[in-house]
Amino acid sequence: MVEMKNNLIKEILSRITPEEHSKFQRQLEEDRAFQEMIYEQGYRYNTDKSYSIKLLNDAGHFPIGITTMMCEETFIFKLEKEATKAWKSGVLGNDGWFYGKRSFQKALEDYEKDMNKRNEIFWL
Repeated sequence: MVEMKNNLIKEILSRITPEEHSKFQRQLEEDRAFQEMIYEQGYRYNTDKSYSIKLLNDAGHFPIGITTMMCEETFIFKLEKEATKAWKSGVLGNDGWFYGKRSFQKALEDYEKDMNKRNEIFWL
């Protein structure tokens, strides 16, 4: 099974053109530079100092908390409809998880049980 996956990955990588590779490298460098810039400005991923919170707030969405689930920033809103509206707005693209407080409590309970650890939640 592992060998089959390795062969599949090799096959996919063999199809990447030099132009695509260069484009990917440029994007990676731009992303790193952006992350360094926001870090220098005091923003911290997956905390109450997250740049994503600034973006959400600027767009009129106001989460009441943030944590990390499945390596993604997870935003907690008072109501499910607020979470859905923020997610559908596309402010963060496809990044993050969005919950109303009630559904978040159940998701957090399941997540912490599955991961066998307690999540740190930053209430805003």
